[in-house]
Amino acid sequence: MAQPDGVTFQAPRNTRIGAVIGIVVLALIVARVVYSAGWYATIGVLLVLGIIFNLWWIILRPKLVVGREGIEVVSGWQPATVAWKDVQRCEVSPKGTLLVLRGGQEVVSKFPAGGRAKDSDPPSEADRAAAYLAACVAWGKRGGSEPMPVYDH
Repeated sequence: MAQPDGVTFQAPRNTRIGAVIGIVVLALIVARVVYSAGWYATIGVLLVLGIIFNLWWIILRPKLVVGREGIEVVSGWQPATVAWKDVQRCEVSPKGTLLVLRGGQEVVSKFPAGGRAKDSDPPSEADRAAAYLAACVAWGKRGGSEPMPVYDH
């Protein structure tokens, strides 16, 4: 399977489905409150809309986007774009993906996350992501003249 511009890592599918269902339920509740109480319930409506936004930001928004120019990491509220030449190493842990940059700066992405697989187990998604990111870093440091590495799902 060809992938022209890289890979996007985000929350697991079941987590995203649960978040979408939660957003739909909250939106229906907001619609019902506005219909019943009119705009008198503005504060409650704004609170629920804030919860919907947070669900989208924390769970549904892609957390790590790998492209030809580098990596975009959504960490907290501020997305960070990192050029390939600035990445020293990549590590995947239960807390997420850690990119160590020049000068010792660290950028963490919540997904992909997971522990390392044992030698007898098949590679986990975290293992595959770490290998892919390492290959992309090497590719980017060579100048990116050949085709970009392919992520093995």
